[in-house]
Amino acid sequence: MELMIIKNRYTKHVLLLILVIILSNSFLLTATAGKCEYGSLYAWFRKYDEVWANATSHPTLKIGEEFEVKANITAKKDLSVMTLQLYEFGTPVFEVLEGPSIIGEYLDCGYNLMTNDSFSYTWKLRVRPNTSWVDGFAPLEVFSQFDKDQNDNCKVSFDVIVAYIVDELWEGYVSDSNECQNTSDESSNVTPGFEIMLIFFAIALVFFYRKKSAD
Repeated sequence: MELMIIKNRYTKHVLLLILVIILSNSFLLTATAGKCEYGSLYAWFRKYDEVWANATSHPTLKIGEEFEVKANITAKKDLSVMTLQLYEFGTPVFEVLEGPSIIGEYLDCGYNLMTNDSFSYTWKLRVRPNTSWVDGFAPLEVFSQFDKDQNDNCKVSFDVIVAYIVDELWEGYVSDSNECQNTSDESSNVTPGFEIMLIFFAIALVFFYRKKSAD
C-alpha cells in the first residue's frame, strides 16, 4: 500500500515537471517568434471597439465581423529593404477594408534602412460576408523579410489570429456599396437579353401580319 502511494506521488511529480517544461518551452517560442538576426516583427489583434491583444490570438468571429490588426517591424541591422505581408491559406476568409495593403500583397516598409528604423501599420479587416469557410478555424498570418543584400536575408512569420468562424451574421454588419453595385450589375445584365427577345418577337409579329395581308 505504501509502495503504491509513493509511486503515485512520484508519478504526479514527474507529470508536473513535464508540464512545466512544456509551458516553459511554449513561452520561449512565443517570446522569440517575432525575431530573427536582422529584424523583429510583433503583431496585435483587437475586435471592434475592444482592447488590443498580443498575437497569436484565438477569437471567435462571426460572418461580416470587423476587427483590426496592428504590426510593428524593426530593423536590427542596416538593411537594403524590409517587406511585410498579411497572408492566409486555403479558402478566402478575411478581407481588408482599410490599410496599407490587401491580403497577399507585399508591403515595402523601406529601403536603405538604418539599425533601429521602425514602422507601424494598422489594418481594418472583416470576415468575408460570402465566405464558405464557417464552423471551423481560420488562421491569418503575418510574414516579414529582412534583406541585408540581394543574397542575404532572414524571415519571420507567425499567426496573428487563429479564429473560429461562426456561421452567424455579425450584429453590426452593414452591406456595403460594392455588394449593392454587384447586385445592380447582375440585374442590368439580365435586362438586355430580355429586350432582345422582345425585338425578335416584334419582328416575327410584323412578318406574320405582312404574310397574312399578302394572302
